[in-house]
Amino acid sequence: MRYASLAIALAAVMVAGCATTPKSYQTTTTVSPAGQQQYTVEFRIQETAEDGTQNVLSAPTAVTMAGKEATIKVCDEKEEDVIFCTVLVNETANGVEALTTITVKEDGKKILSTSQKTVMKK
Repeated sequence: MRYASLAIALAAVMVAGCATTPKSYQTTTTVSPAGQQQYTVEFRIQETAEDGTQNVLSAPTAVTMAGKEATIKVCDEKEEDVIFCTVLVNETANGVEALTTITVKEDGKKILSTSQKTVMKK
């Protein structure tokens, strides 16, 4: 009888362990005109923990000129936990193109790297 209850408890732990959801990330960027050949870019990096709770890791904003790359780096003193955002906005004959990248490092390891191209037509 003792072995049976131990096996059932062990199976319950194994099933519970399989039911957890891994940590995930959501990123958004918003590009807005801020003047002649000037643009405001808002980044938002959000983490959803294994238990489902959501946490905004960072929400930096950059102002950049068309054709110039802007970068934002948010990190700890040792630069092991880092959020690195870049944006390059180009004006074209048809409108505006913005290329954004977001990289997240945790404990010195890259855990997220994403890029997005946004096209705004005239």
